[in-house]
Amino acid sequence: MVAETETVAQTIDLFRTTRPNVITLDVGLRSATGMDALSVFRTITIDVLGEGALECIVEPFDSPGLERMWRRLSEIYPELKRSDEAASGR
Repeated sequence: MVAETETVAQTIDLFRTTRPNVITLDVGLRSATGMDALSVFRTITIDVLGEGALECIVEPFDSPGLERMWRRLSEIYPELKRSDEAASGR
């Protein structure tokens, strides 16, 4: 499922009802009450950390951040290891 929201309230509601595997947030997201993307991120983070979130990556996506995420996922899901890493024994 892919979804897009326009308001903070929609974002939090959609998150809580669908429990997505991947979330991206636009830092420009705001509400009429002044709640912004950072507030949404904090709300969602509290929920997902309690459920075992593996990693959070902040834009701009850079090589070290993506590598850290890939390493963490590969530790938990060995089938994700790259074939060249598996062959070299890394």
